[in-house]
Amino acid sequence: MTETPGNTVWLKLSADCLFERADSISTQLEESGALSVSIAVSDTDRTLIEALFDANFEQIPEIQETLAFSNRDDSDFRISSVALEDRDWVGESQRNLNPIEVGNDLRIAAPWHEVSDDRQTVIINPGLSFGTGHHETTRMCAGFLSELNLAGTCVIDYGCGSGILAICALALGAEAAWGVDIDPDALVDSRENAIRNGVENAYYPVAPDELPDELQADVVVANLFADALVDLSKELVRLTRPGGWLILSGMLDTQIERVRMAYSDCFDLSIEQDGQWVMLCCRRAK
Repeated sequence: MTETPGNTVWLKLSADCLFERADSISTQLEESGALSVSIAVSDTDRTLIEALFDANFEQIPEIQETLAFSNRDDSDFRISSVALEDRDWVGESQRNLNPIEVGNDLRIAAPWHEVSDDRQTVIINPGLSFGTGHHETTRMCAGFLSELNLAGTCVIDYGCGSGILAICALALGAEAAWGVDIDPDALVDSRENAIRNGVENAYYPVAPDELPDELQADVVVANLFADALVDLSKELVRLTRPGGWLILSGMLDTQIERVRMAYSDCFDLSIEQDGQWVMLCCRRAK
């Protein structure tokens, strides 16, 4: 790849894959160093995954080769990459999104949106972190939070991204919210969003290994990929106090049973679905 002198570029990798493999491929791309990963779910059995990488990232050919080999039984699998000129691709796409309303009283908007004051508004600038409120899983999680009485509670947003769910919880009356993420950029973005909404004194952005050993929350929300929900099941259960709520999302409807089995010993699960995306709501036994 040849760069134009003085002109930074992004590398965009696109993969057309089977619907049921979107989760694992997205996880592979994130773990390989993608700055952002998006999944465009269609009404067919296929989906398109797009990942942005830094201009100087050199492992794109290896990633393409690995994914092509692991999907060799899918005759329609396609993967390609392209260099993008220096533009705010994330920001440009986000500016086309409208504010969303959550429950009866809450609205999620971006800094550039003009909104009226008929609802309490949470302002989220996602930056490079996942979380604008427009994805089905984020909307479902925020909607469920809006139905709880969060006054005085402690909430953990595991895989916080932009911090949207933690900040919504604080806006809905939570006393404290912890935003947990392995991505340092997400911790920075979510902290800035907390400041933007005036809740920085009640918001604690941390990496997983920085959580206090004794911490348990009244509500734990984890909007992650299905593989991560399964792998983290013991930790997410541990973080949920007896009688507390655990909200799990980020999975497709084809992945419900695998996630349900990882939590069935500890929780009575209920299911909510929006299109092909699913949320499991669980209350830990006292």
